[in-house]
Amino acid sequence: MQQLKNICFDLWSAGMDTSTHVISWGILYILHHPEVARRIREELDSKICGDRIVTLDDKHKLPYTNAVINVRKYIRYYCVRSE
Repeated sequence: MQQLKNICFDLWSAGMDTSTHVISWGILYILHHPEVARRIREELDSKICGDRIVTLDDKHKLPYTNAVINVRKYIRYYCVRSE
């Protein structure tokens, strides 16, 4: 039973570490590219009405935001694979 707990903890901590790095990279990218942040903000303002939270149902309305997210995932995958 202890071994199962250790394995579960390892999987949980590995997932947390990956998520933290992905989110940090995305924030840093947007901070270093203000034009990208501006375009994402403009898209959100024009496509999402009011002060509501963006949901998964809004994904098809936000092509630029999705492109930034997908390019970021591709760059991360490519950089990890090329090492």
